[in-house]
Amino acid sequence: MDSLPKSLDLTYERILFQIPEEDAHHASAVFNLLSCRSFRVEGGISLEEAAEIIAIDLASDSYDAKNRLNDPSDIFSICSTLLILQPRYVSRYTDSNKPELSFSHLSVEEYLESDRAPPSFRITPDGANAMIARISLVILLYADFSSPFFDYARIYWLVHAKALNQKMYMGLEPLVQRLFDDSNMDRLQWLWTSPSSNPDLFYCVTDSCQVPSGVCAALYHASRLGFPSICRTLLANGAIVNDSDLGPPLAAACLGGHKVVIELLLDHGAEPDPKLANRVSGHLPLSAACRFGDPELVQLLLKKIVEINVKTLRLALLEAVHSGAVEIVNLILEKGAELNFREVGDVGLLLDLNAGWYFLEHPVTPLLLAIKEEHEQVVQLLAKNGADVNYEGGVGEFPLALAVESQNEKIVELLLQHGADINRGWDGWYNVLEWAITWGEPIKESVIGVLLRHVSHLDVENLCYDSAYTRALGICSESVIQLFEAAGFPRRPRPPAWKKLVGPLRIDQWELGEYSA
Repeated sequence: MDSLPKSLDLTYERILFQIPEEDAHHASAVFNLLSCRSFRVEGGISLEEAAEIIAIDLASDSYDAKNRLNDPSDIFSICSTLLILQPRYVSRYTDSNKPELSFSHLSVEEYLESDRAPPSFRITPDGANAMIARISLVILLYADFSSPFFDYARIYWLVHAKALNQKMYMGLEPLVQRLFDDSNMDRLQWLWTSPSSNPDLFYCVTDSCQVPSGVCAALYHASRLGFPSICRTLLANGAIVNDSDLGPPLAAACLGGHKVVIELLLDHGAEPDPKLANRVSGHLPLSAACRFGDPELVQLLLKKIVEINVKTLRLALLEAVHSGAVEIVNLILEKGAELNFREVGDVGLLLDLNAGWYFLEHPVTPLLLAIKEEHEQVVQLLAKNGADVNYEGGVGEFPLALAVESQNEKIVELLLQHGADINRGWDGWYNVLEWAITWGEPIKESVIGVLLRHVSHLDVENLCYDSAYTRALGICSESVIQLFEAAGFPRRPRPPAWKKLVGPLRIDQWELGEYSA
């Protein structure tokens, strides 16, 4: 009994010191990997992934498949009782039938991350990121694509590498340089085109894209990922700064907001406003900078552009509006961007990483885009600068109806204050108010109240809204009827069947005459 540890710390210390010396660095790598498991949106670390680390020699940055464990569960023999398998958290990314590796208790992780742990096993955020980034790069460079750890390495190596300070990153620089070497272009191509299990975290070129090999493709990816030293090396080795079928490297750098790379590419002759012709995919630099949302980068590009293309301004304005960046919208407007246009073709390039709502398929105006995204300040800025508040999109959408559908009373009020036509018919209805009353989803009373405050007494007397009022009497609550009366509509009895109706009335019921007044 006297030989038993007197505390958990002493227990864990004894377990660690019982790990054979030749296995200690492997155990430490597994512990560090598990400490980073929260990086992975789609779940924790599998037993097979952790066991793959045994095949890596970090002292020489080499990989030998012959050193793999014959049985992945042998990892427990190396790491003793400090690890367990547990059911994986079920999400849309995970295979619920596959358990994940975990520390046997929260106190194990807490101990390893504390100053009480032996230095050779102690986990620190920088140390863990450096170790897992190195392991990932070795896997990407030397392991077969079927390696259990390859998918994790492909998606997360950059996350770990970018978390390091400059001094610690420099220790990884030779491996990163090797990844972008000409001799690894086949791996580089596979790395970007293989489907990702977590597309929200790591943007990959789609499988249908023809990804060219060679130094120019490497420059595009190094620019997108923000590696200035890699870009310098590639440029020195003959990469053409404006030549990539993936899109301009400058645009790739702008998309990630990598200022040092942007300045480097501009100094090497990158075109700040390349021609749209012959482009397969990707962004323009200015629209990419607008997406990132840094006004300083946008100003940097605008100063470099001698004569800006009209379509460039359109795309940049749409991108800035879409992100809700008021200061950037203002910068683009100051450059003379037009406000009343319907853009079609290149909007797919603009919004490809965002939700696929109908603006990807139909013409869109900046104002409609701002309303759809409910960016009130942008709506106000556009209207103040002359956006036509009655200008239709390509399939008949007009701003006031879209604002009512979005149920944003502040934007509805803004549009009406700037001259939106409340009497305008839409989608088969006599006016927006009638449509709002009868639409298939309940419209907030506050929105209906805003519309009614802008109905003129003359229109009420001329029965311009008699149909809307009749429908409201048949389907709306008493509080909505009171809003109509406050706007000057006379009190009228409700139709006998109104109480039977639950929710808003649809047009097909009116056509059947079921609730006619």
